[in-house]
Amino acid sequence: MAFQLPAGCPLPAPVPVPGIPPDTPPDLAAIARRFAVFSVKTYMAGYLLKSNQLLPDGRACPRQDWTAWYVEHVGPILMFWAINEDLGDHATDPATIAQLKSSSAPKYINIADADVHVAPGPVLALNTQGCNLFHLHAATADELAQWTASIRLAAFEFSKLHEQYTAALLVRAPFRAPAALAHSSSSTDKFASYVQVRYSGCNDWRKLWCVVQPAGAASTVTAGRTSMLLKRRSAMPAASASASILFYESKKAKKPALVMANVYQAYAVYPERPHLINLSMLCKLEGTLVLDPPAPPESPVTNPAFLLIMAAQPSDLASLLVGTCAAFRLYQVGAPKAPVGGIPVPPVPASRARR
Repeated sequence: MAFQLPAGCPLPAPVPVPGIPPDTPPDLAAIARRFAVFSVKTYMAGYLLKSNQLLPDGRACPRQDWTAWYVEHVGPILMFWAINEDLGDHATDPATIAQLKSSSAPKYINIADADVHVAPGPVLALNTQGCNLFHLHAATADELAQWTASIRLAAFEFSKLHEQYTAALLVRAPFRAPAALAHSSSSTDKFASYVQVRYSGCNDWRKLWCVVQPAGAASTVTAGRTSMLLKRRSAMPAASASASILFYESKKAKKPALVMANVYQAYAVYPERPHLINLSMLCKLEGTLVLDPPAPPESPVTNPAFLLIMAAQPSDLASLLVGTCAAFRLYQVGAPKAPVGGIPVPPVPASRARR
């Protein structure tokens, strides 16, 4: 179907902000409201052409033809309504858009973990799950840049909400005591334990031994094994010039399967329901990821990349986050004494502070 993409669509009418669940803990109500506001925030709306390039397993899509869609970007979601006819000069009229939206159910793409960049064409290359890849084309280069900025802005604001949630989480039991202990730890490795890991371009979870090492720490592997980027080999133990997080197939393994460096964000993932807050064990790290063996050339994932890490228990999550933040000097975390994001900070019980 030939379809002339119109430019300059108006934003849809604001959607009422949903109420927060009644079982939300009072000390996290402010954070929950911010997530609720974000979930209905409209960033962008307009017409796009979409081509499905790769499936989540990296295989090419059977059909890669371009199809026309009306798209709204709301919170962490892109909503697509199919266009089956040329809408002519009335494509941007609110009444035409309302009729289009009422005639079919939308398709959804979650962009919470999206990798997005402008590729030759120009097209917007979007990876959201595993090795999948979508190409999006807008009416003008300026509008394509606006869609790219829209997705990146939403991802940035979503991560900042999770950082606020993390700051509030680490001052609650059962997280506060292990967080304070990790903050005051003088051990070489800031964290060492088994975790479940899923990273950019991968759909499967892997159980790996995780070690968080600050800059200057003596590496537990040889220089040849840790110098993946330098491509040198040496049998002598070496000190790490910068902080890194090493992931091994087992506790006894000598060569890391994954290495994450240059971490610039680390935060707990907000759960779907408030009653799961005290059971939080999932966090997300963003930085430079080195794989062994390397990712295949056809992988759409680029650096910076992300890691989703599932700790074995809530106390491990606190230790991992604080250890990572300390190693990479990200935030002042551990045992804050001043309110964080409007959240009052309770005192540490004396019995726990001495542990």
